[in-house]
Amino acid sequence: MGRVINVGSESFKGGEIKPIPQGTKVQATVYAIEEVAVKTGDNAGKPQLDVTFKVQEPGQPYNGREIRFQKIPLYDNNAAWKLVTFAEAVGWKAEDGKGVSIPDNIQEVLGTQLTIKVNEKTPDAQGRVFNEVGGYAKADTTGGSVVASNATPSWGALNG
Repeated sequence: MGRVINVGSESFKGGEIKPIPQGTKVQATVYAIEEVAVKTGDNAGKPQLDVTFKVQEPGQPYNGREIRFQKIPLYDNNAAWKLVTFAEAVGWKAEDGKGVSIPDNIQEVLGTQLTIKVNEKTPDAQGRVFNEVGGYAKADTTGGSVVASNATPSWGALNG
């Protein structure tokens, strides 16, 4: 039969995990990154980054949460701003007219801190709301929580 592990009654109570509020800016790290092909649509087969971020906001209820499956196109389209702003946030070279330089080993960016703007996606068929990244910026190195600051950049200028 195996082992029985006794745990307290509190362990059996389900908790509700609410999404991070729309527009919240948080410190995060690149937790996982992989180059994959777009699976469907007009851009099927084109390369994109699939990135997972881990929120690093000690003292906040969403500290340690992961925001997964963030797609960043590696080709020019109306979402190319994601590649430019992500590159700038993690220290990759991005110049108008010269493009974005990504390293041969994209895994080098793992653990890199940056600031992300969190959005709430439209509820799915089961009514669940998931978070997505709506903007990228260099990490806040002042030591203060990004959540409470109104520091640059202006997120309203982003297309997402």
